[in-house]
Amino acid sequence: MNELLTADLPPDIAREIDEACNRFERAWRGGGDAPRIEEFLAGCEGTGGIALVRELITLDIFYRRRIAHG
Repeated sequence: MNELLTADLPPDIAREIDEACNRFERAWRGGGDAPRIEEFLAGCEGTGGIALVRELITLDIFYRRRIAHG
């Protein structure tokens, strides 16, 4: 998780974002189809939701580039 994006969030929301990102990364590493970002957004709204979307997009790009570059 990018601490710069979540530094101003309450600790409980930052923790939720971190946990969602961890689940997203496990899904990517688990093989099979790429995980869908929208499936990891449940329960995180407002500013926390925006931060989570940014984090998940960053992770998604990272893993897609890894696959593309073998």
